[in-house]
Amino acid sequence: MHDRDWIAKDPAAERWLRFKADGTKRQYLIVLDQFLNFTAPEMGLKDASSLISWAKPRDNLEVQDLIEKWGEHQPQRSQRMSIVGSLFKRNGVSLPSMPRRRDQAKQYHRGYSREEIQSLLSYLDHPMQKLYVLFAKDSGLRAQDLLALKYRHIHRGLKAVKTGMEFVHLALEPAFYDRRKASGITFIGPNAVELLRELIEQKLVKTDPEAPIFPFAYPTIKESLKIAKKKAGLDPIIQPSHGFRKFFEGSLDRANLDLDKKRQLEGHSLGVRWAYTDQSVDQLRNLYAQAYKFLDLSEQGAIDQTVGNLSQQVADLRDENKQLKDELSKQKGVETLVREYLPLLRELAKDPEIKKRLASPKTN
Repeated sequence: MHDRDWIAKDPAAERWLRFKADGTKRQYLIVLDQFLNFTAPEMGLKDASSLISWAKPRDNLEVQDLIEKWGEHQPQRSQRMSIVGSLFKRNGVSLPSMPRRRDQAKQYHRGYSREEIQSLLSYLDHPMQKLYVLFAKDSGLRAQDLLALKYRHIHRGLKAVKTGMEFVHLALEPAFYDRRKASGITFIGPNAVELLRELIEQKLVKTDPEAPIFPFAYPTIKESLKIAKKKAGLDPIIQPSHGFRKFFEGSLDRANLDLDKKRQLEGHSLGVRWAYTDQSVDQLRNLYAQAYKFLDLSEQGAIDQTVGNLSQQVADLRDENKQLKDELSKQKGVETLVREYLPLLRELAKDPEIKKRLASPKTN
């Protein structure tokens, strides 16, 4: 717990707490302690003043992302995030407002396209940064889960697959799934696996079971992605890291997978359906392999997509042709009936009674 001596030495905290009652101050300091315990190991921000110094030159969305990342695992999430947000605002750091329900559509951040990811990769200098991008778009995992990956999570899957058919299951522990923002039962495909094998050979990825795949913190990779995005001239509305997850989800949408299976791969809640939906890794791998043509960045992937699009166009033209033939067949059937009954109609038209009835005005 912080005391008043500590407050006196930290101008940012003193400004923040100046108008709070004693009970509220204690609550605020507890929340600040927890937030600093989160930021200190990752970013070296150990007091309120260093937090403010870090935040002032940065985009307010980046500051908000940090608060939201911390808040994901907090009880009373909204209240605690609001307390931390008030620290920044009291010290002159503006933050984006939480969108009202009717404004949420205006706040939408789209994902990357295939071409945008390829462009982004060309502006990343280090192969480990590129590996992060390929893991992110292949697996759909959120940033904190990607950075929590260790070699043990991929070791068995990497050994089990054959070259050319490389859809590696990420064997995550139950803790990754038993939470509000759960990981998906997911995989990485040939794009990520090919580079991963190269970096293992170069000893840039260590094969100790407890070695992290990515030896950097979230702010580091996020800053690298932001710089590469700017150099590539990409749409600023795309979130630097989360945009890969949206690309992943969009690719699964295009594959027309069963909705429950798609949610398993994405890590979205199935509710009561979880207990009734088969969680077979092999079955999900087969579905993932079907969807990978939309995730693939290689030239073969582009060819597969083009062929797939052409095949769909051919199928649509066949359906349209069949409909036209059916309509033409119906039309020919009517013409045949007319030809068959035309002589009879001519004979009937000669009958005086029928002529009289046809000539008389219609009455209701």
